Amino acid sequence: MQVKTCCFIGHREVPDRSEVYSRTKKVIENLIVNENVKVFHFGSRSAFDDICHEIVTDLQEKYPEIKRINYNRRCEYVVKKEEKERLEEQWSKVLHEQVTLKDYEGEKMSERVARAGKASYVERNKEMIDDSDYCVFYYKEDYKPDVSKSRYPSSGKSGTKIAFDYATSKSKQIINVADEGG
Repeated sequence: MQVKTCCFIGHREVPDRSEVYSRTKKVIENLIVNENVKVFHFGSRSAFDDICHEIVTDLQEKYPEIKRINYNRRCEYVVKKEEKERLEEQWSKVLHEQVTLKDYEGEKMSERVARAGKASYVERNKEMIDDSDYCVFYYKEDYKPDVSKSRYPSSGKSGTKIAFDYATSKSKQIINVADEGG
């Protein structure tokens, strides 16, 4: 059976975190066991991404063959698993508080994303979708981003909506955990 891949894309805020966590964990474990998904693609900057990273990291104890790949932009830094403990200790000393970093088994950074400027998150999401067999979303149709917090003018259309529409246009297998049936 061919190894499959999955990406995660969702809104920056997840108000119903424990419910979404539970639903998403069931989805991810089903993908690992029944669909042979072994590689998980992550972006950054969303509460949903944090939830998924936590779940996949926890599931690595049960399924050590699964891998986490970070799709990043030039201004982001990826912590490798073997560096994590040392860096957490250093940052904790500097900041005088406990620091926990996300770690990954690999990273992908492309010129397509690097050249996109302020649209780099949109292009990064498209690249993750292109490279995935499954797309797990936390997408609510009525979600509106808070444009007052943005440095850039916006259409008011969320990046998650743009990614969801793109995944749909590419006929990707989409699982939306924001839906009750998730």
